[in-house]
Amino acid sequence: MNKFSRVLFVIAAIFSALFGTAGSSYASMAADAAPAAHAVSTLRVQADLSAHAAGVAPSAGGRLRSAASTPFECSSTVTSASATVSYAAGSPGELAQVAWVGGATATCTAPMLAMSYQLSAIDPQSVSHPIAVGSCAGCAALTAANTGYTCLHNRQAGTDCSGAWQISAKVTYQAQPGSTWTSVGANCSVAGPLLTCAASVPAGTAKLFNLPSLPDCSTTAATATTAAPAAGSMQRIAAVTACYNLPPSKIFPYLGDVAIDVNIRPYHFPGGTHVDDTKGLFFSSVTDSDLAHIFEAGMMDQGNWTLNSSNYYEKTFPYSGVGVRSVKFGNSLPSTQVTLVVSKFTDDIITMYPADA
Repeated sequence: MNKFSRVLFVIAAIFSALFGTAGSSYASMAADAAPAAHAVSTLRVQADLSAHAAGVAPSAGGRLRSAASTPFECSSTVTSASATVSYAAGSPGELAQVAWVGGATATCTAPMLAMSYQLSAIDPQSVSHPIAVGSCAGCAALTAANTGYTCLHNRQAGTDCSGAWQISAKVTYQAQPGSTWTSVGANCSVAGPLLTCAASVPAGTAKLFNLPSLPDCSTTAATATTAAPAAGSMQRIAAVTACYNLPPSKIFPYLGDVAIDVNIRPYHFPGGTHVDDTKGLFFSSVTDSDLAHIFEAGMMDQGNWTLNSSNYYEKTFPYSGVGVRSVKFGNSLPSTQVTLVVSKFTDDIITMYPADA
């Protein structure tokens, strides 16, 4: 895959004793995500998914007596759950794919009538995709083998791999007839001799664009550079620096599906449902990747952020060739600047549009 710049997105290698033995069980998940644009290179998520499973089997004579019964315990462990996130070449490259692999084991101190395990990656649309599965009968040990899952990102075709992912695990133990489960955890349920344990945890976020990892301009001395022309007819005309000029909140805004599909395109593209004569419009030829270039230029621009009347931070920066001014205030003349508006408290992008100034 030499056309992609690959970024390792390690989601979890350890769910230590995910549904473990009585008295000792702990689980955690670690995620090494694509480096965040505000210079945070690693995301780690810790989650306690402890559960306890213990029971007693009937004696050889088939009658369950506390004095003659045989105790047993069961546990399970996720041995791997990770994804490699790949981006298209260039900066900022759009997400290309999220490729998952996984594995798990389940063991008991006595043979079960049957056992099964399914480890899944849950995509940002809440659809579950198995990445490791296994089952066995009359066994005391089970290995869930990697099946893998690759999400091929193509927003135009309706497949969106960007956003928050989760990992879920489900294990079932069918104990011998007449057995009783005496101790189970919060993540488990019992139906006679059948024990089912299921849990899920956050696994990190696959960003829509792989923006370069640069420092905050307010804390790091920057080296002046000149922005290269963007694709097509667009051209950045401002001198920028090799750092990001964060808003006063010091939160790096996130350019994702909501920002593009809900907050920008319906208001500032021809044919948008909320377009009127007061709004500057991007050319219809401007793509999502073009918007990412514009956003990147805005974040690197050294102009001041101001608090507007709606209590949002905004700034206007030089950027030509991407759209026109509003009909009412700019006579639909070519715009030479773009305004970026962001939330005061979160990473939400409120809007971005060709400015009238």
